[in-house]
Amino acid sequence: MHLGLDAVGVKHGGGAVILADLLGAAYRSRAVTQVSVFCTPRSLRRFDFPESEKLQMVEKKSAEDGRTGRMRWLLHGQAAAARALRLDALISMGGIAVGRSAAIKVVFIQQSLPFCAEALSRCGRGTDIRMAVMRRLMKASCSDADLIVAQTPTMATWVAEGLGLQRKRVQVVLPWVNGIGLDEEQDGSADAMLSVPRGKRLLYVGNASPYKNLKCLIDALPAIRRHVPGATLFMTCAADLPLCQAEGVVALGYLGGKSLRAAYGHATLFITASLVESGNVVLTEAMSLGTPIIAAARPYARDLCGAAATYFDPYNPEALAACAIDLLKDEEKRRTQARLGTEMAARYRNSRPSDGLIETVLMMAGNNGQYKSV
Repeated sequence: MHLGLDAVGVKHGGGAVILADLLGAAYRSRAVTQVSVFCTPRSLRRFDFPESEKLQMVEKKSAEDGRTGRMRWLLHGQAAAARALRLDALISMGGIAVGRSAAIKVVFIQQSLPFCAEALSRCGRGTDIRMAVMRRLMKASCSDADLIVAQTPTMATWVAEGLGLQRKRVQVVLPWVNGIGLDEEQDGSADAMLSVPRGKRLLYVGNASPYKNLKCLIDALPAIRRHVPGATLFMTCAADLPLCQAEGVVALGYLGGKSLRAAYGHATLFITASLVESGNVVLTEAMSLGTPIIAAARPYARDLCGAAATYFDPYNPEALAACAIDLLKDEEKRRTQARLGTEMAARYRNSRPSDGLIETVLMMAGNNGQYKSV
């Protein structure tokens, strides 16, 4: 089978990790003879693709020409390029694949924001309009898709309800990957964390989008520092971000590869207050490396962490502070939570969720694309 992946726009972060894991699954499959990836030029992304004789990279520079270029690619370029390569199956990693471009069409939805009114309320009017357009394109893409993929049970339900789909058409592929990206060459440095005593290091990994709810972290910090003097919040954000000017906050900038692995290792606690995620890879990374987690009490986090995290009301900084103080002062609780996380990580990673997706696509191909329920 000649498998195509539309990864245009994937430049770093969780999307790159999921893409690399899916490529690994395709390489392992004997039935997949060639993998063609439509991608952003190397000069614009922070990662390299895992090597294989099966891999053919097709860089699409024009698709990075602003929103107009991206829209031209999605509406016209993607289908034409897929037909030109005579793909047997196409997996669209961006959640949009308008029209038929291969025998098997898979829409992989990794965007949660279009389906969460709570998170959208934190964003501006421009974001609201863009997400409305994205929802329409996703609905058109899914109407004739052979399979729709989401990363958590919650997201699968939201996608089905939001796009008017039968729930059985949406397969869940949990974002548990085998450490991909954490062993690459270092990008950035986590050495600043070593200036704070062990046991007082809080870590946030992610960007500063409004729905990430970073103000809750900042507002909780003074209370944490009163009870645990010297406690410091390290954030993978730019130093000029206003929130990073608060007392007790240190901006690490972008971290990737070995520096990100080091940050998880240095951290006493990992904290996220995000209101929504499609499948938060940083949570699975933290659990895999034994970093205790405090997370917003939202479905995406419970889907991924279960009992291996401590949860708080993301609108209540005092609740976050109380959770952090309790864990910072109780090493036994931290060890227990870390153990639960690593056990869960081992169980799910060994199941290789991406391999299951490739097997499903192959099954559909064997049924001439008529198999549409999972």
